Amino acid sequence: MVTGLVLQGLLSYTVQSAGQLMTAHIRSDLFDHALGLNLRFHVRTPVGLLLTRLTRVRTHHVRNDPLSREGRPREQQEEG
Repeated sequence: MVTGLVLQGLLSYTVQSAGQLMTAHIRSDLFDHALGLNLRFHVRTPVGLLLTRLTRVRTHHVRNDPLSREGRPREQQEEG
């Protein structure tokens, strides 16, 4: 019984640690990507929209996202 509780606690700790590491890596990748975007993107994109886009859970299809290439008119897609 005690061994089962210890193993369950160890498993829970391991899964939570792995989840936190994955989240940290994803956030780091997103930040690096945002820094690598063209300056023109940052000039024409409101800060609040960018922060919301980076921090929210993705629930809408990409066509509903004003920051995605697929959601923009063709002339804006070619700009980047």
